[in-house]
Amino acid sequence: QSLQNWVYFGHKAIGTAFSDMGSDRMKRILSEEMGLHGYEFVNIQEFSTPSDLMNSTKLDATGKVVESAPNTINKVNAWLEKIAKVSGKPMEWVENHVNRGMTFKIGFMMTWKRLSQDPNITRRAVKRIHNAREKTWDQYTELEQNRLIEKEIIKKSSAKAAEYVKELHYLYDPFAKIPVLRTPLGSVLGQFTTYSINFFEYQRKIAAKGGSDFLAGEWNSPAAWRLYRLGMLYTFIGGLSAATNTTWGNIIEND
Repeated sequence: QSLQNWVYFGHKAIGTAFSDMGSDRMKRILSEEMGLHGYEFVNIQEFSTPSDLMNSTKLDATGKVVESAPNTINKVNAWLEKIAKVSGKPMEWVENHVNRGMTFKIGFMMTWKRLSQDPNITRRAVKRIHNAREKTWDQYTELEQNRLIEKEIIKKSSAKAAEYVKELHYLYDPFAKIPVLRTPLGSVLGQFTTYSINFFEYQRKIAAKGGSDFLAGEWNSPAAWRLYRLGMLYTFIGGLSAATNTTWGNIIEND
């Protein structure tokens, strides 16, 4: 799935983004914004272990909390939780540094660079100040004005980066699923189809937008290049599978 960063953005945009985020200050801004959106993925069980608390205590008839020895089921559950914590570490790293984390950083830096060169960004900052009924723009010092402009750029870059993450890596929350999968039966039957459905829709949009631009003669548009790169990716995988007599599609598959 991380290869979709190349499909969607292209190697030039990725290289420029990582070059621009080299300063410690920019890394701090990115980390703060990722934290605000919840893209610093962590296992919630590292913060709290309710089973360890609830399984070892109970209330007696008088309402007093007494400790009880864990039974076999409690011990098995505790063992499985420990395995889950350890096995979840690699996925935590991948999500933070390769999948969602990388997409957020690339999207943020692309938008940051575009807005930094946008002459209208000052007007947007002024409008936000006016809507908040603060003092007028001219009453701020030049340093304060620059900080307000940067704040506006960060806010919009962060929002756009979050949109990119949603586009490339999807949402798995119940409210984000199609209606038929929100029912009790649908949630069971569609438990492992959320990714496939979203991945199909992601590729459908790339094909529709890229194909439309191609037919309109806009062969060098960003949407068209996404379609080219998507086709090149699976053409390469097919050729690599044939050349090595190995089914690489099992690793990089297209459902």
